[in-house]
Amino acid sequence: MIKQHCEIILASNSLARKSIMDDTGLIYQSISPKFNEDTEKYSINLSSKNLALYLATKKAMSLANDYYNSYIIGSDQLCLLENNEIFKPDNQQNAVNQLKKLRNKTHAQNNAIVIIHQNKIVFKNISTARLTMHNLSDNEITNYVKYDNPVGCAGSYKFESKGKYLFSQVSGSYHTILGLDIVPILSFFYKNKLINL
Repeated sequence: MIKQHCEIILASNSLARKSIMDDTGLIYQSISPKFNEDTEKYSINLSSKNLALYLATKKAMSLANDYYNSYIIGSDQLCLLENNEIFKPDNQQNAVNQLKKLRNKTHAQNNAIVIIHQNKIVFKNISTARLTMHNLSDNEITNYVKYDNPVGCAGSYKFESKGKYLFSQVSGSYHTILGLDIVPILSFFYKNKLINL
């Protein structure tokens, strides 16, 4: 059904992002960016949304010379509670501790998208989802972390799995929460006649 007229690179090896791309039916390659965000992330002083946009750009640009004629999608996700970043947990205990900070509160997931073509930014977008967590007990949080093992996940939960049960209210795109807001990307490709139905 979808006719595609360009090569697409996803500058990510995230399983969630690849799953979203797979669902589109587009042909693409998933390639790890040649960029270590942890090295630069904490050495620059930008607002949260500008930081997400900066990191998404760096990821896409790191592949620009190798895939000059392709359309390279870079994406970055920042989880914020009261304007403070909630970092991706590196073990289950850190995930438990972060979920305790989020319970009974509303936090934001900011997703930045950048598309690079021939070493130029041809599209950028920032979307925000807001999620209010139930007032979970310590035991419920521990049980969830043991079940879903959200190590390395923004917000310390896997919304695409059982993480959706943690919330009493959600506003914003499901794909924003997962880290790749796909509708603006598809809209860009369609408006520029890079895909058609």
